[in-house]
Amino acid sequence: MAVEYITITGAAAHAGVSRPTVYCWIEDGVIVEGKLLYLPASVFSDIYHINIDDLDHFLDDLGYEYEDEPNSEP
Repeated sequence: MAVEYITITGAAAHAGVSRPTVYCWIEDGVIVEGKLLYLPASVFSDIYHINIDDLDHFLDDLGYEYEDEPNSEP
């Protein structure tokens, strides 16, 4: 299975938050149940790249609800 990377903009859209929020998750982290969690990201050519699986895991740890597939209906 190929690894999929997204940008800050893509991560913000996926999580339903603003771009500054994603930057804060990467740089400052978030305290959840007494633990400081960071969103893992790599920087290539001054552009952040976020593994979508890492983002989903991070969102799960935060308790966020998000859509796995756009336009999915029950």
